[in-house]
Amino acid sequence: MKGRNLITFEDFYYVHYKDIKGLQESAEVTINGYRIGQVRTIEFSKDLSGDLFVTIAMNEDFPLPKGTVARIASKDLMGSMIIKLELGNKNTYYKPNDTLVGATETSLIDLVGAELSPLKQKTEQVISRLDTTVIAINQVLNAENRKTFNRSLKELSEALASVNSITTEIDMQKGNFTGMVQNFKAISDSISAVNWSRLSTQTEQTLDDLSNVLNEAQNEEGTLGKFLKDSTLYSNLNTTVLQLDRFISNVEANPKKYLEFSAVDWGKDYYIVSDHDRALNEEIYFAVKLLESKVPISIEDDRFKRINNLGEVTEGKSYFYLENEIRTPDEAILRMDELKRQFPQAEIWAFHKGKHVKLKKAFKYLD
Repeated sequence: MKGRNLITFEDFYYVHYKDIKGLQESAEVTINGYRIGQVRTIEFSKDLSGDLFVTIAMNEDFPLPKGTVARIASKDLMGSMIIKLELGNKNTYYKPNDTLVGATETSLIDLVGAELSPLKQKTEQVISRLDTTVIAINQVLNAENRKTFNRSLKELSEALASVNSITTEIDMQKGNFTGMVQNFKAISDSISAVNWSRLSTQTEQTLDDLSNVLNEAQNEEGTLGKFLKDSTLYSNLNTTVLQLDRFISNVEANPKKYLEFSAVDWGKDYYIVSDHDRALNEEIYFAVKLLESKVPISIEDDRFKRINNLGEVTEGKSYFYLENEIRTPDEAILRMDELKRQFPQAEIWAFHKGKHVKLKKAFKYLD
């Protein structure tokens, strides 16, 4: 039979486990990496608790001191498990058929997964910031700015074409001085017809515009400069995305509001209600989720010293800690950005009549 020696004498010991992590019968039993036995049997506890008893067959006459731990550990990346005997330091020893202390260690696969999880989160954050950057570039290079730049280039090209035409005319008159003199007045009139002042002004204006763009970018002024160096761009873009999501939700909930138009002014009065007033009327408020924990955290914790209206919400087996009572989405976004450095996983939550709801649902109440 696999992994069994029917000739060698064996001593048996028993180990009690809650979870054997995929341990199989005939698995190796080692001390300091040297194989001294194998797993003979694996059976459920007779009390029907789901616990398991593992029988170890020792084929080496090696005494086990009291306090020895039989720890289930990974053998390789393929998921194979073995039992490592970690010897105790007592002067008394276990006898055959005694029960040893059982324990388990984290598998190699679990350790690799734990190491890769932060890398996955950072990768997602980089992709999100890259998407935000592309959107900002598209805003800087909008259609109006491209039209202005193309118009300046076209005017400069026309001015250079006029200068080239005059130069060609002069070259044609070199071989006939008399004709050139006779036509001097005509050429003079042609030269006079060129609007040199306008040409000079346009050229200087074009160069000034280019210089201003570069200066603004260098000095953190203007759209391009802020895009390159202003750290608040990320916050503004967050606000824009949230407002756009809110607008789309409103269109989905009230399509007739945007698709039906009246050609007659019936003299109706329209009233605009602020987000703050709508939030009060609908009992809507927002919060910034700071962190999640599997165990309760004291409100006196140093991390919460600068948090206003700290609240704790329990969902399932998790505890969530929030900064509460923020009335409008814009205020929530600004506050979230302020807290991001201390709480990188900060995000916006919405509540309706004290109940946690999705942001899209909260926007529908406000609209």
